[in-house]
Amino acid sequence: MNLPARAPNEVTNQEGGALRHLAAQLLQEDGVVVEVGSYRGRSMSFLADGAKAGEVPVYCVDPWTFADLTGPEVDQEDDNVEAAFLTALAANGHGLVTQLRGLSMDVLATWSRGPVGLLFIDGAHDTPSVRADLDGWTAHVPVGGTVVMHDMNYGPVYAAVAATLEAETDTWQLDGMTQRLKWYRRVAA
Repeated sequence: MNLPARAPNEVTNQEGGALRHLAAQLLQEDGVVVEVGSYRGRSMSFLADGAKAGEVPVYCVDPWTFADLTGPEVDQEDDNVEAAFLTALAANGHGLVTQLRGLSMDVLATWSRGPVGLLFIDGAHDTPSVRADLDGWTAHVPVGGTVVMHDMNYGPVYAAVAATLEAETDTWQLDGMTQRLKWYRRVAA
């Protein structure tokens, strides 16, 4: 893999290894991989590397422009984010990755690509946005599917997860964690 240099808030190699492992467990009949918040393509590179084992499609959702977004994770001055993503895509996409430009809820409103076997959420980090991503996208995750959350050490992200996945213990089960990553498996509809 030809990884982009790691920016401070991007996935570490250890976190990326977990993403690769989770994606490598999927088969096409399990559903697709969706990444909400692709930024410069570092996490996409790990997901695509894992997904190639089962030739599972990977969909990357991001606006790639941040003028209307706020929060500690947004670098308003970084106008080369999409160029970095496209470079990573060319190097590591394995022909499996589709770039979906737009805000998460806008892309979700027209989602028609089937079940989501692996959902990785690392988009906007305010509690309402994380809740919206979880409430909207998890409806497409079937029993046996996995939701991975990044930046679980960040209060607003944790608050959203605690109010949803961790509160719905009949539906979601903590399946693993490493560094700032936690993943949950759907155990019931």
